[in-house]
Amino acid sequence: MRAGGVRAGFKTPEQGFLETQSLTARRLAVLSLVLLFFFVSGACGLVYQVVWTRWLVLLVGARAHAVAIVLSVFFLGLGLGSRGGGRFADRTPRPLWWYGVFEVLIGAWAVGVAFAMGPAEGMAAAVLRATQSSPAAGVLARAVMAAVLLLPPVTLMGATLPLLARHVTRDPALGGRRVGLLYALNTFGAAAGCFLAGFVLIQRFGYLHTTWLAAAANAAVAAGALLLARFSTGTAAAPAADDAPPEGPETGRRTALLLTAAFGVTGFSALAMEVIWTRLLAMVFLGTTYAFTTMLTALLCGIALGGLAGAALLSRRTRFAVPLSGGLLLLLGLSWLCMIRALDGLPARAVEMQAAAGNRWELVVRGMFLHAFLLLLPPAFLSGMLFPALVRAVSRSAGRFGRDVGRLYAVNTLGGVLGSLAGGFVLLPLLGAQHAMTMMALAPLPFGLAVLWGRGALLPRAAALLLA
Repeated sequence: MRAGGVRAGFKTPEQGFLETQSLTARRLAVLSLVLLFFFVSGACGLVYQVVWTRWLVLLVGARAHAVAIVLSVFFLGLGLGSRGGGRFADRTPRPLWWYGVFEVLIGAWAVGVAFAMGPAEGMAAAVLRATQSSPAAGVLARAVMAAVLLLPPVTLMGATLPLLARHVTRDPALGGRRVGLLYALNTFGAAAGCFLAGFVLIQRFGYLHTTWLAAAANAAVAAGALLLARFSTGTAAAPAADDAPPEGPETGRRTALLLTAAFGVTGFSALAMEVIWTRLLAMVFLGTTYAFTTMLTALLCGIALGGLAGAALLSRRTRFAVPLSGGLLLLLGLSWLCMIRALDGLPARAVEMQAAAGNRWELVVRGMFLHAFLLLLPPAFLSGMLFPALVRAVSRSAGRFGRDVGRLYAVNTLGGVLGSLAGGFVLLPLLGAQHAMTMMALAPLPFGLAVLWGRGALLPRAAALLLA
């Protein structure tokens, strides 16, 4: 070998640095595309939800019942999918590839549902005639029809979060914020899809063509994910040491179970109140589509912003996950109580806006959307912060990360299923909107107190963190 040369098989420091930089750039590009895919798939999911809600209003004939059924089916499917998807994500070496496959199936099934709506309406009319003597049996039969049509694609949607959570946690490029960022971008996409469907797409293209547009977007995401899974093989790495889920729980099993149960209770309360909010907003907007869209858009934007804030806060403060979760549970309940007081003045505010706008409906809708959006945003923001805090607190090991995320999400969605049914069929008819919302707002408070009481030594630091 010549003097000054480099032996074969050895690299200069400069070559090693350039290769490292190239690999990091490639990983960031791959992860950016994954986040874009999840944003678009979140938008598609909420487009379907708005379309299906409007269809079920026609099918069921009662707004509160239709909203309760759609939310229940969605949360039941998301819970089943996240639970099964979490286990599957930890076993498969190709989570991104399976995510692409699931997106294909979601879009194809949504197109099938669009074509099945006509025959289903005829069947619903026949069921209504056959159950005239038992209205409850008629509602139940039509709910079963809706579940048969909607549950399969929603279950697949629920499996996509643990699949992509597992994929991104194998790459260190997003640091401590990777799962929170994934969750937040998917939720931002859902908010965008909800707004576009309720205020733009359905008016311009109708329900059928809106579904086709969303299915085409699903197909594009699926194609991109499948290609990316094929060509990005081998670029993933083990999680960074400072971001991998801790080996062994941050807290004891009892506190972890308490936090998981608290997330289920908040899901119950949130979905029960969503049904009631939609009923109240429908009186203001004189229609379910605008009311449902306003409610969901506000909640999803708040959850996304809260997810980003929570992930950023916890990226360097891992030990604060448990007291932060307890504090957020308390603040969530208090914010719901404050929001209930503010909702009392919404009808009067709508009358004032209508007079100020000279009875121009588009100006009234715009003003009421902004007003309701700002009322619902703060508690939604706290809900969004709660998810990454709980993920950090209850995750036990990197090898079980997909399973832990799936379990936590499944418990929350199961609570949402029960809450949406209770809100539409039990709480609202028996207690009325005001008392039902107050009961739901109080539910997280005991859990927050119990968590903080068990971490008494950390209470001062938790308060300082929340006020910082």
